[in-house]
Amino acid sequence: MILDLGPENVIYGDTDCVKFVNKEELVDIIEKHNKEIDREVKIISNKRNMLETSPKIGRWKDEGIFT
Repeated sequence: MILDLGPENVIYGDTDCVKFVNKEELVDIIEKHNKEIDREVKIISNKRNMLETSPKIGRWKDEGIFT
């Protein structure tokens, strides 16, 4: 996520949060990362015969604009 946003735009980041400036195509970036997460979860679930997990777990979301 940080690389897609551009490290020069990132103010803070950890395992489930990124705060940044100057990024307009956020929706596309979030969608791309969530699709990658969905693929990874499906692969792992199939290998381990796990039940489906909640589509909210591990997915990115836009929490709005802060000033």
